[in-house]
Amino acid sequence: MKYSFSEVRQRKAIQVIDLGVKGDITLSEKALIPDKDFRMIKGELDQLIRNDVSQLGNNNDYIKAVLTDQGEILNAFSKLKAVYPNILSVEFERNKELEDSDYQLDSKAVATKSTESLFKRIFEWVELNTMTTKEKDVFTETCNIILKKEREA
Repeated sequence: MKYSFSEVRQRKAIQVIDLGVKGDITLSEKALIPDKDFRMIKGELDQLIRNDVSQLGNNNDYIKAVLTDQGEILNAFSKLKAVYPNILSVEFERNKELEDSDYQLDSKAVATKSTESLFKRIFEWVELNTMTTKEKDVFTETCNIILKKEREA
């Protein structure tokens, strides 16, 4: 049987040798078909958990899911586990933008950045979009409310 996801595309079989009474030899191959196979699924989370898509294979297989959604997905593993009870792994296929070093910050860089600048970076990383003027205004207003409450306390 398969032991890892690197064997997903491998076909497992055994060779059967029949020795006949008169010395005849017959060779045949018998495919090994497990009750639960290893398989990989790939796509956006909402697509993979749709009933018509999930029923294309055995939901009880051991699953590795590769999510292609852009932006952050919350509770992806538990959402997939509700449909695929034997899910073993979830990976995220990211755009090159997300792997870019512009999104990486060390602790020294964090200390020198403004709250608005840090939030803007997080927002862009999660949403894969720049903040609109309205979103910036809402963030600024929310920060002002929090700062006012802290000063009053």
